[in-house]
Amino acid sequence: MGVIGVLREFGLRPGADVAVIGYNDIPVAADMPVPPTTVHSPMFDMGCQAMDLLLHRVKEEPVRSKRLRPHLVVRASTLQE
Repeated sequence: MGVIGVLREFGLRPGADVAVIGYNDIPVAADMPVPPTTVHSPMFDMGCQAMDLLLHRVKEEPVRSKRLRPHLVVRASTLQE
């Protein structure tokens, strides 16, 4: 979010002059004047999976790492053609 503000201070237009991509897809991002493209990580699912693994670990059951797939949320801060 700070990068978009600094770009504007220098007279640059996010999404037109410079592409900006963030990560974690925080809720406020979609409501910004120039919403940033972001990598969305499934935080809720990550927490659920972590709790499940922890409960298995406490029971001394074997656990395996799991990967949850992020996805790209394209918004106005990336270059438009």
